[in-house]
Formats: sequence, structure tokens, C-alpha cells
Amino acid sequence: MFFLMGLFDFLKKKKTKKVVREIEGRIFVAFEEVTDWLSEKKEFFVEKEKELVSSVEGKVEDFVSELKDKVRVLGEVDVDNKPADNKSKSIVKISLKSYVDHVHRFRDKLRELRHEGFESLVSNIRELLADFESRTFKTYQKVTFLIGKEAAEVKDSFISFKKFLDSLVDENIDLMKHSKTAFFVREKLGLVEDVGSEIKEVKEEIKDLKEALTIEKNEKKRLIEEVKSVKTSKKFLDNVKRKEEIGSDEEKLKKFVHELKVLVDFKALTKFFHGSTRSMDKVKKLREDFFEQISSDSKSFFELLDEAKVNSASIKEKTKSVLKASESLEEEKGLVVEDQTSELEKRVKDVENKIGSLGEDLEKLVSRKKRLEEQKESMKKLVVERINK
Repeated sequence: MFFLMGLFDFLKKKKTKKVVREIEGRIFVAFEEVTDWLSEKKEFFVEKEKELVSSVEGKVEDFVSELKDKVRVLGEVDVDNKPADNKSKSIVKISLKSYVDHVHRFRDKLRELRHEGFESLVSNIRELLADFESRTFKTYQKVTFLIGKEAAEVKDSFISFKKFLDSLVDENIDLMKHSKTAFFVREKLGLVEDVGSEIKEVKEEIKDLKEALTIEKNEKKRLIEEVKSVKTSKKFLDNVKRKEEIGSDEEKLKKFVHELKVLVDFKALTKFFHGSTRSMDKVKKLREDFFEQISSDSKSFFELLDEAKVNSASIKEKTKSVLKASESLEEEKGLVVEDQTSELEKRVKDVENKIGSLGEDLEKLVSRKKRLEEQKESMKKLVVERINK
């Protein structure tokens, strides 16, 4: 546990920044202290990583040199002098050459091995060793049929090197775990920063939306005040009164028209003109659209009645009253001005719709901001828990 003890000693000796708290003998790190904690850990791990890699690389050089000498000795063994039949000697010679060739290739690959750090280096070496053992297992067994001591010495070098790696990993298992923690923390901090930037952008959007909402609400208030002002003006009130009078006069006109139509003897007209298609068309139109016919062409109306001898002084007098009332009504309608409040109220409705749309957008952004903040806090909690567990 030398390296792990060194880690805690290193952190306790640092006085420039307070990055840890100690509670009941355990070191605790708050999220606000994580960046400094990670910076110091990185400094520590970089140095220890270099030491471990240097140690392994040094051992590799010794191992390669040792293999070179022992394989040379193994390759120089005189198989022909071994007490065995020729067939066995032939098998051992072929196996010996194959085994030696595999060792040479293994040495070359080991020297050329690339890595990204201690764990990567150890993993690559173990993979190389496993591949070598898989390829040479049967060959080695055949070699040892006649060659024991020299083959065993090569084998012992492999065993010793593997034990060195296993021991080094076991001694630094906690350091490797903390190194993974540091990597995890660094990765999560990046995500926390990204989410923080996104939250900042959402806050700006919320601010802009609130400002837009305020502008639209003020516009609605202004328009409502303008509608109120128009509706209380003399011009508007006079116009309303005029419309009411027009409505009353329209009812009077309808009454006059009805009274006039009652005076006309349509039965007599039909009887008189039943043989004239043209005249009957006029009678039909008169019956169906009485007011329109007399108002558009009163002369023809009177001529039709005179010809059928059904006209009368009362009809003439009532017709004059209807036409006069109609003319007066049209004059009144000409004095009516356009209602400004209709356009204003339409604009109020448009603004209300816009306010509703902006409100929905704002609600979505607020919900999104809440989710992001919860996500950020969750990651921060995860980081602190990972460091302090």
C-alpha cells in the first residue's frame, strides 16, 4: 500500500489549498473542493504513474535480457547426445526450434509494446503472455521430454516476470481504483459543466421570454385602456345612440311596409292580370319582395295598381310614408361612423393569444431548467459519493 499511503501523505502536506476535510480519521471532499482535489490528485497520479511505468519498463528490459541469455543456452543444447531414440530426438529438435523462435518473437513484441499508462501496459503484457503460453504449451511439453534444466530456467523467467506484474498490481490496486475514480470525476465534472452551460442558456431564454411577456401584457393593458377611452368618448356614445335610433326607425319602416302591403289587393291583381305573363311576373315579384319593388320603382307599382283599378288614396299616402321613412333611414345610416373598438378588441385578442403562447413556452423552459438542475445536482452528488466512499 506504499503508493496509497503516499497519496494521503501528499494531500495532508499540501497547505496552499484546503481541498479536504477529515472527519473521524476519514477524508471527505465537498463538491466545491472537487476541482482542487482533482488537480492535486492528477499531479500525484502523474508522478506515480511514471514511477510504475518506469518500474515495469525496467523489469521488461531485465526480463528480455535474461530471456536472451537463457534461450541462447537452451538453443545450444545438444539433443543428439541425449539418451533417446532417433524419432524422439527429431521431435524434440523440431519443437525446440519452434519454441526458441516463439520466444524470440515474444521478446521483439514485448520491446515494441505501446501503451497509454500503467494499467494499459500491464494489460497489454498479460495479453502477450497469454498468447505466448497458448501458442507454446504443447511445444514446451515436447521440449521437456529430453531437455529439463535449460527449458525450466526459461520457464522460471516467465513465472518470475508474471509474479512481478501480479505483485505490482496487487500492491497498487487501491491506487488504480483511485485513479479510475479521478478519471470518473473528471468525466462527470465535464458533464456538470456542460449542463451548467445549458442551464445558463435556458435562464437567458427565460429572461428574454419574461421580458417579451411583460411587453405584451403592457400592450394589452394599453389597448384595453384605449378601448375604454373610445367607448366613453362623446363621438362613440353619439354613434351608439344613432345606431339605436336607426334600429327603432327600421322597426317603424317594417310596420309601415306591412300596413301598405295589407292595403294592396293581391287577389284582385292576380285576377285582373291572369292572362298577361309579363304583368303576372310583376305581381309575383311584388308579393315576394314587396318593399324592394316599391322602393326601387314606385312609378311602376302605381301604374300596376291603376291599370287593375285597385289603387287608392290611402295606398298612395301610405306609399309616400314608406318611401319617406326609407329615405330618412338611409340618411341616418350614412351618418354612422366605423366602430374603432372592433379593430382594437381584435388586437387585444391577438395579444392575448400571443401572451398565452409565450406563457406555454415559458412553462416548458422552466420545466426544462428544473430537470437540468436536478440532473446537475444528481451528477454532483454522484461525484461526491464516488470520491468519499
